[in-house]
Amino acid sequence: LFPFGHGRSYTQFHYGTAKPARGSFAASGVVTVSLELTNAGGRDGDEVVQVYSQRIGAENPQLPRQRLCAFQRVSLRPSQRSPVTLSFPAANLRHWDTRTKAYVVDAGDYELHVGASSADLRQTVTIRIEP
Repeated sequence: LFPFGHGRSYTQFHYGTAKPARGSFAASGVVTVSLELTNAGGRDGDEVVQVYSQRIGAENPQLPRQRLCAFQRVSLRPSQRSPVTLSFPAANLRHWDTRTKAYVVDAGDYELHVGASSADLRQTVTIRIEP
């Protein structure tokens, strides 16, 4: 009935512009995305900021369309703002390669979608994973 990551709140949140720490990350490194979150409503509230990844140009139909990579719960009073930094190991982007019989992280471009649930994605940034 509800999309993955869906939650209910009695207030509204504004997502500032999401920015990756860099444009490219090593496959063995850590990916970091930051933004500013504002409680735009009139009540105290909690928001779970979520990051989903999607491989651009993936030709493997067995890969998921998107996957949850990071999340952080943030509690804010009305009109309060808070920086939010979400990090995850690039290894979270790996998948099982049937040819090599090993987990691999494909080099290339990925979209990172930031939002309140899998169906409420408010920001998109593009990063590159280097081998």
